[in-house]
Amino acid sequence: MAKASRVSILIPRPAIAACWNGALELRLRRAPLEVFLRSRALPCAAAGAAQVTDNLTAATVAIVSSGLTLYACKQQQQLLDWQLEELAQLACAVSEGLTALIYEPRSWRVVALLSAAQLLRAQMGPSSAAHLSASITHTFAARPNERRSLIEIGGMAARAVERNDAEVLETTSQVISKRLTEPQELAQCSLIAAAR
Repeated sequence: MAKASRVSILIPRPAIAACWNGALELRLRRAPLEVFLRSRALPCAAAGAAQVTDNLTAATVAIVSSGLTLYACKQQQQLLDWQLEELAQLACAVSEGLTALIYEPRSWRVVALLSAAQLLRAQMGPSSAAHLSASITHTFAARPNERRSLIEIGGMAARAVERNDAEVLETTSQVISKRLTEPQELAQCSLIAAAR
């Protein structure tokens, strides 16, 4: 005669159950961001209070930097003031897109501030970078109607991360590079037209 086996059901205490509640959903929402970072050997925080902010900042800096690198390959000059401002706005747009992707929309300002300051630091020093980052992030948040042209870039960045798609990332980089070049191209066209 076979022995009857016992099955035990463990019911966690309410405090522990509260920690587990929604943990899988939260983990699944953040998974594309972590896969994107790890597949590119970028820093990826696995835990901690600043996990979301750190990971979003790393992704934002990587995406905007890829466009900046494309621009720098074509140009030999330092960024002009309007380009520095554009770089900070691009960081805001990408951070807004990525925070929406992982359902952390309240984090976008912190991510934008950190990302823009990090991107600008190489161009202008830490103090000036922090000041310009704060100014542009404030303006970006205060004037939603003026940032419509940047929404597409944030959406492209989110798709690149969500799918971990190198082609979409390359397209996003090209659009970022073009935004850093556009007014220069318009000015050159105006000079050519004036010379005729």
